[in-house]
Amino acid sequence: EYYEIREALESLAIVLALPNLDDDTLDELQALVTRMRVEEEESAWAEMNERFHRTIYEASDRPRLTNMIAKLRDASKAYIHMYVARQNPATRSNDDHQEILDACRDRDARRAQASVSHHMRHTASELAGFIQRSEKQTAR
Repeated sequence: EYYEIREALESLAIVLALPNLDDDTLDELQALVTRMRVEEEESAWAEMNERFHRTIYEASDRPRLTNMIAKLRDASKAYIHMYVARQNPATRSNDDHQEILDACRDRDARRAQASVSHHMRHTASELAGFIQRSEKQTAR
């Protein structure tokens, strides 16, 4: 449910943020995605992931919206850390992040919104599968 709500809120936030994302911020986000691609330590990657999303959504200039998103992200943080810790660094959501960033750089609101929705659904699906597999292993 968190991810369904986040999808709606983050899709709104990215559209509102697009006009406020200047080239310097986009370049900073690109440097972040580039570092995320090679980061092997999960907590460092998770922090960069958080910063990537926070930077975009704060550009929406909607503090209440940004705060709601942050609270929902915090609620699922423990699961994300467990999931990321068991992933191969090459298979993390870096391609999703690049697609989101590319849509922002192109000022394509529809594609940015679709990219965020895809990212939310993909992450929720992967996380749900991870939790189910973990529960099965624990039950054995």
